[in-house]
Amino acid sequence: MMILLRRWVFYLKIAFLDLFRLRTSLILHVVIVTGICLPILILLGLKRGHIAELRHELVTSPTGRQVTISVGGRGELLTPAIISKLETELGSVDLIIPDTERVAD
Repeated sequence: MMILLRRWVFYLKIAFLDLFRLRTSLILHVVIVTGICLPILILLGLKRGHIAELRHELVTSPTGRQVTISVGGRGELLTPAIISKLETELGSVDLIIPDTERVAD
């Protein structure tokens, strides 16, 4: 048992001295592996963490849903052809509601 323990101590001593002798190579390998893995882990964290949290907040927030409404002020009837023309002209308009009943001028 004592001989086995001595061998392990000897092997650990040799491994430590070998690491100390090759410390520049070891540091270089650590930097390379860190440089490859760290950006991947950061991007995964952003995708699953912060961005997912912002997306969930945008979907559940009542102020996150914004609908832009355009009213046809030219006095023309909103036929399907005119509605499609307005949708192509006004890029920021999400929804066009036809004026079916005028309550007040």
